[in-house]
Amino acid sequence: MDEFADLEAELNGLQMVKNTESLESLIVAIEYDGVEPTMFLSEIREHWTPAKRFSFVFLGVLLTPLFGLGLLLIYLAFVHGDFFEDCDVAVCIVYLADEGIVASYRMLDMDFDKLECLPISHNSFIQYTQRDTGDNNGGWVGNFHVITEGQKFELIPSVNNRKSLQKGREVVGQFAKMANISFR
Repeated sequence: MDEFADLEAELNGLQMVKNTESLESLIVAIEYDGVEPTMFLSEIREHWTPAKRFSFVFLGVLLTPLFGLGLLLIYLAFVHGDFFEDCDVAVCIVYLADEGIVASYRMLDMDFDKLECLPISHNSFIQYTQRDTGDNNGGWVGNFHVITEGQKFELIPSVNNRKSLQKGREVVGQFAKMANISFR
């Protein structure tokens, strides 16, 4: 048994915290200081105001008897920051070539709601998976993933039609060239 195993685990944890903090500061710089990432694979930005939230709650109350659809609207009104304040929401997947990582994040103003990253190495590859949704209309869902040493990271989520599949292939193909990784 290694007598330094506990110390190594503690130091590895500290290194991960340091890396997470530096990644967070880099992403804040991308969002607010005009720093450009190597590539945005996916980018969704929304601005939520109290008026927008009140309208979602109002419609939610009206539509709740209709298959509970209103509950989703009410949930959306509360999940995007403080109810009585303006909030900018950014949901992005970026490739940072200088750091050699792909990062996925969701920010509410300057606060991180979600942050995931995966290092890109010479062993990394891109995989496309597709599955039937089980309906009688021939529906399917496909996802592009980058895989590094057994860790899977979703690049382009839920491709549902041929047009978005083609766009996803173009974006992922451009990323594969930049990162110098292959499809499998």
